[in-house]
Amino acid sequence: MINNYYEINNSIGDTEAVIILVHGIGEHIGRYKHVFKYFNKNNISVAAFDLRGHGRTKGRRGYSPDYDSMLDDIAQFLLYVKIQFKGVPVILYGHSMGGNLLANFVMKYSPDVAGVILSCPGLQLGYDAGRFKLLLAKIFWRIVPGLTVKNVLDVKYLSRDPVVIENYINDDLTHNRISIRFALETMAAGKWALDNAEKFNLPLLLMQASKDKIVDVKKNIEFARSVSGPCEIKEWPGLYHELHNEHEYEQVLEYVLHWIKKIYRSDIG
Repeated sequence: MINNYYEINNSIGDTEAVIILVHGIGEHIGRYKHVFKYFNKNNISVAAFDLRGHGRTKGRRGYSPDYDSMLDDIAQFLLYVKIQFKGVPVILYGHSMGGNLLANFVMKYSPDVAGVILSCPGLQLGYDAGRFKLLLAKIFWRIVPGLTVKNVLDVKYLSRDPVVIENYINDDLTHNRISIRFALETMAAGKWALDNAEKFNLPLLLMQASKDKIVDVKKNIEFARSVSGPCEIKEWPGLYHELHNEHEYEQVLEYVLHWIKKIYRSDIG
């Protein structure tokens, strides 16, 4: 088992499917408690863990030795969950950076899961990071490989709900750090996923907020339309990046639930 803080909701005996949820940059699984509760009420378990350098994990905030370490952590956690929920359909659910990780994980590890949900995946930034900043990052990465810097996430674009923004800012477990190497490798991994989308052959639900200013909306839709497996694209007009933290979050989760039921019933049958 990976040495990270993790949590599993719902008793194994009562569950019809289990979601493995991978969170975004600078946050932690504690911000998804309402998501856990919603699916638990509908007989679906949720298993999640804090990524390296996030939440309740030990070590420097935002630090990961490299991108592949994150993928290995997901692989270990998937194995752990499949042992705990033997014979139960597994759904991978990644938001933002978590969506970037899962897109690459599926294409590189070929996991045995029933389906995948990508929520506003961070395959490419929705804003210009600046060529000069990228050049400096590449230089400092070689000089100080473990250096962490402030990420460029603008929290006001996470949600239209001011309470969500206030809670994020006042949350002791959120942060704005990222290691340069991991940042550069994550950007490269997003491009690789876009260039190799046809290798994604699992059932996919791509959910995208139309007013997302954090990730590139068009690139995400382009990715979904290029995968080789069955794919459903759901665009949410007027919503911001964190679909699960918008005023309409129950509609979003209801849509996800409906899709999951179609997938795991098909998987069982």
